[in-house]
Amino acid sequence: SILKEKTKSGGKAQCFATAFSDMFYLSPQGMPSMRQDALARRKTELELFAGTARRLGKETGVATPQNDGFYEAITKMEAGW
Repeated sequence: SILKEKTKSGGKAQCFATAFSDMFYLSPQGMPSMRQDALARRKTELELFAGTARRLGKETGVATPQNDGFYEAITKMEAGW
């Protein structure tokens, strides 16, 4: 990935990429923990996932517009709880 190439060690970006590639094997009937948190109005893992992508993007000069939109929408949703 672009983030992996731009980070010096690739370690953080590789971990991030692996976590997201695992999502392709989830059951469509299942519900991710982040969705469960949102339904229960609990603080989600937003910072861990989308926050990491934003930070790595800024550090490496890679734009993350879709991720930024997701981050901002969830932040706004959580602020209303």
